Amino acid sequence: MVLLPDDVNTLIDGIDRLVDAVSAGIDRSHRPHQPHVSRHMLERVEMLRGVLGASTSKLTDPAVEIPREDARLLRQVMADISGYQRNDLTRGLIELSLALDSAFPF
Repeated sequence: MVLLPDDVNTLIDGIDRLVDAVSAGIDRSHRPHQPHVSRHMLERVEMLRGVLGASTSKLTDPAVEIPREDARLLRQVMADISGYQRNDLTRGLIELSLALDSAFPF
């Protein structure tokens, strides 16, 4: 599927906001295992952000393949966008969500 640049930018903005929230949570966390888990998630989501940011809008470019862990992170980002951030998902992001659900069932 092809995402419009606005949809990619929405995902990147959602990732940035999620990173900020998780980073703040790490700073306040008193549980010994929480910072390690959260830091791993931050590393993965930053890598995903890099992939999304580097993707171009040329249809002749190779498709970006999303592994299962990145699909889980994208679901988390979209849930954060539509829930905590209180923004509506665009048609393209809804289609992405459905495609991820189809490719990587829970």
